[in-house]
Amino acid sequence: MGMGFFDEDTGEMLEIYLLETNQLLDQSDAMLLSAEQEMVFSKESINGIFRVMHTIKSSSAMMGLTGLSTLTHRLEDLFVVFREDPSRLSGYEQETFDLIFEATDFIREELKRMKFESFEPEPVDRFWDKIEVLVQKVKEKKKTTVHLKFEKDCRMENVRAYMAVRQIRDLCADLKIYPENVETDSSTTEYIHDNGFYISFTSEDPGAVLQTLKSALFVESCTELAEMPKLSGTAEGQAVEGQSAKEPETEAETPVQNSADFINVRVEKLDELQNLTGELIIAASSWLEASKGSVEDGRNHQVGRFLKELEELVISIRMVPFSNVVPQLGRIVRDICKKEKKEVSFHVQGQNVEVDKKIADGILDPLLHLIRNAIDHGIEQPEEREKAGKPRAGSVTLLFANVGGEIVVSVSDDGCGIDLEQVRKKGREKNLFVRPESEYSEPEILEFCLLPGFSTREAANEYSGRGVGLDVVRQMVEAFGGHLHLESTRGEGSNFIMHLPLTLTIIESIRFQTGDRFFAVPAHQVVQFVTYQPQGPGMVMQEGREFWIREGRYIPVISLSKFYHIPGTPRIGSEIMAYIKGSTRELCIVADRVADQGSLVEKSLPAILGKHFKKYTGISGCSLLGDGTICLQLDIEDLVRNTGGGKTHE
Repeated sequence: MGMGFFDEDTGEMLEIYLLETNQLLDQSDAMLLSAEQEMVFSKESINGIFRVMHTIKSSSAMMGLTGLSTLTHRLEDLFVVFREDPSRLSGYEQETFDLIFEATDFIREELKRMKFESFEPEPVDRFWDKIEVLVQKVKEKKKTTVHLKFEKDCRMENVRAYMAVRQIRDLCADLKIYPENVETDSSTTEYIHDNGFYISFTSEDPGAVLQTLKSALFVESCTELAEMPKLSGTAEGQAVEGQSAKEPETEAETPVQNSADFINVRVEKLDELQNLTGELIIAASSWLEASKGSVEDGRNHQVGRFLKELEELVISIRMVPFSNVVPQLGRIVRDICKKEKKEVSFHVQGQNVEVDKKIADGILDPLLHLIRNAIDHGIEQPEEREKAGKPRAGSVTLLFANVGGEIVVSVSDDGCGIDLEQVRKKGREKNLFVRPESEYSEPEILEFCLLPGFSTREAANEYSGRGVGLDVVRQMVEAFGGHLHLESTRGEGSNFIMHLPLTLTIIESIRFQTGDRFFAVPAHQVVQFVTYQPQGPGMVMQEGREFWIREGRYIPVISLSKFYHIPGTPRIGSEIMAYIKGSTRELCIVADRVADQGSLVEKSLPAILGKHFKKYTGISGCSLLGDGTICLQLDIEDLVRNTGGGKTHE
């Protein structure tokens, strides 16, 4: 870090400042979004946002960022007003949300720029007027509290009280009464008869409200009080503020987590740790193999067990929940809906599912694309939806799940779906059909949408539709060794499904040998082994391709020696066939033998092979075995695509 805006001392703290401030902004975004959905600020979220601003204020001052420090200080002042009296917020919620979102966006942009040497703080004065206006507005609204006494012999005081409240309902806001439920609970009559009836409200014109109350039927007196009486020990014992009486009014800065239990570690160090563990596993596997059956066997078994535990620990250290990316997505949904004037409810399920840190960091962009795509292309305008007999508000659901050794992330919407005919037409224009069109299944035609430059939208806008989009998502997902798959029903909506590996480098695999070559497949995908009999039961030939019939489905059979042209012919009848089920496709592979099962450390393919190598060969990576031989990792999806078997399994 050179000598830009920050001096040597602050330069050293910059990394921690950026990390902590970004985390705080995520927290405040999460609180704001849930408050905006309810359109109400709870005491917790007011305190929470106050604390976030307070912390950013002090740390920014320490870094010499006077502008940010002053900005968060002013926002903190605004929340002091709300803390004193949450009812002041009512009527100004949306303004408050917009202001704070705008401020947090501004702070985020500043944080991004701080990493560069040329950083100079942006002036923050554009916020002063907005904050000032809002503070003035919320301070003006004063709460009025009155005490009503009814005439001695009026009877049915609860109904009288209810009628009085009904008359002023339209003139004021934040109406609170004590006793509550007067219209339904006749036991309140006695209390009102003895002690009177309390009403608190805010109003632009409190005089008019008082006048209305004074002239209500049977009202004997109407006096203003400083505040609602503290009513403990009354028959109902209800808390007047409509808040639970349990909340202690503590000003303590409660820490989010005990910092002693956490340390921040650079991801590169974790990568290094994982690589070393991998190398250790490879090195150990060769001598564990060599000394099988010797005196050392017991000790080796123990070493093997420790290695397995070490490997599991290293993998688990890298696991983080998806919940870290959810607040930012909620933000985007909100912003797009405002721009596009659409109504969308956004649901997230399974956000506590854990995944490798690298995937969690890399998944934000694909998800942004898919969610923008869903709102932009999928969800129709509220009026159109009503015509189609759907609810006005569209729904976008984000689902995270851990299914049989892989992570499934799906983004589904209940919008207009994808027009297959449009896609076919576009496919013909771009010459995408490589076999007769009639042979293509619907899922295969839908897959055209994932190709570069394939967009059926004519006009581009700020968020999506420039022909980038789905192919970018697909590349990102495939960079992690995953697959993108889509389903859509015209008029009912679409579902984009990402299948991602649980871990990135150490993979529990089953190894096959053919000739002198080794191939590996993730163990969770291998379903069953059978002895291979070319013209045996269940085997059929069609147009020169071999299939195995299982549960009424035709599953393509690939012989590794033929497909990869491996020299040497195996003895007939000794070959083994493995039935393998990928995330969306299935296949049988024929090999000379099953070598073993164990953890392999997957290395990516050398760049010299080019980026389409995996697509045309079905080889996704390679591993080094203990004795130095190379084992190739197979990707089932690509392998099936290559043999022209587009059949996806249901």
